[in-house]
Amino acid sequence: MDVALSILEALADGFPSERDVLGTQEGYDHNRWREAFVGFDDSVATLRVDQDVAWLLDNCPSPLTRNQILAINGPDAATQSRRILIASLMWGYGTGSLYRKRLVDIGGLLADPRLDDLLGRCRDRLTKGDIELAYQSLTSIPGIRSAFFTKFLYFLGRSLDSGSEYPLILDTLVSESLAWLTGYRELVELDSYWPKSNSASYAAYVTRMHGWARQLGTTADVIEFYLWHPPRAEFGAACRTAYRGAGAKTP
Repeated sequence: MDVALSILEALADGFPSERDVLGTQEGYDHNRWREAFVGFDDSVATLRVDQDVAWLLDNCPSPLTRNQILAINGPDAATQSRRILIASLMWGYGTGSLYRKRLVDIGGLLADPRLDDLLGRCRDRLTKGDIELAYQSLTSIPGIRSAFFTKFLYFLGRSLDSGSEYPLILDTLVSESLAWLTGYRELVELDSYWPKSNSASYAAYVTRMHGWARQLGTTADVIEFYLWHPPRAEFGAACRTAYRGAGAKTP
């Protein structure tokens, strides 16, 4: 058994259930999204009118759960993908980090005439099981780093086929835990805890996480959720103990 798996096995009693992960609520700033992309009765949208944002505000009010995003539909595949992208951003930015510049970046993204083609290529690659190429198709999105677009990959990929090795969220909190878990910075940048922004590292992360999940009898997004915010003292102690026992250095 590899050291990382032994750490997770020792901590597995503290994992949440899949039901809890998919049902956990995350609030988003409903008023800021409406102000920017829909407008109120006495005012127009401050950035641009977006019908998919309006649909989400009406059909998926704050707080959002993963299950709600996974269930988002549309009259066609392109609309569904676009709505899942927007919902991923709502869910990811939450209630405390939707600054003006981020809203402007999101507005520029939603107005980009290339967006539907970009999302279509990503979707096509996910349906073929090619997570690495799906990741590559999103690296040109301006103003949105991989920590956020992997949320979209997760929600779109899992909604298309939850039984496959679907993509997973890889943000800075998960990548910091991965640096401890793997004993070296295999999947994160050497000078920080940012995820490596390349498709091969991301695909390796997804494969590794699903492999651990099969060994532990859980789902990969349960492990991702746990790594996002593990109990620090318990997690750190388990990592140090495991690596000392293996005769290896801790991160």
